[in-house]
Amino acid sequence: SPLSRTIETATNAFGEHPTPKRLCHLMCERATFPSDLGTPKATLLQKHPQLAGWQGWDELPDHFWPPRSFKTAEQEVTERVAEFKEYLLSRPETCLALVGHSAFFSTMTNLPKLANCEAFWCELTGTGEVVPCTALPTPPCHDDE
Repeated sequence: SPLSRTIETATNAFGEHPTPKRLCHLMCERATFPSDLGTPKATLLQKHPQLAGWQGWDELPDHFWPPRSFKTAEQEVTERVAEFKEYLLSRPETCLALVGHSAFFSTMTNLPKLANCEAFWCELTGTGEVVPCTALPTPPCHDDE
């Protein structure tokens, strides 16, 4: 289901760490297969009660997944990626960890699909270009723990 695996991966990766978590429906996967049918918001919350504390939960539409179509899926994802880049560029944060679907990131970066749980460091320029980082950037802040 769109976003379910992303939610599970983000929850496993960040656990109870106080890092703010934000849900963004723009990052859901392509909708081409029967399994790409989304889960209604109320059911999603039953499966993942931690979502009630995530930013973006209240704004998530009840029906957030794209229409399923082999013909229009690529165009639909391309349009969502453009909207998502605009969204990211409007955010005040300068360093984010994004958890999502490899096909979405492949469209976003114009690079081959990532493996499951593979990390990829990049910079999103002000023009919306994704530039891979050759070295990991210095984090903007750190915990003293």
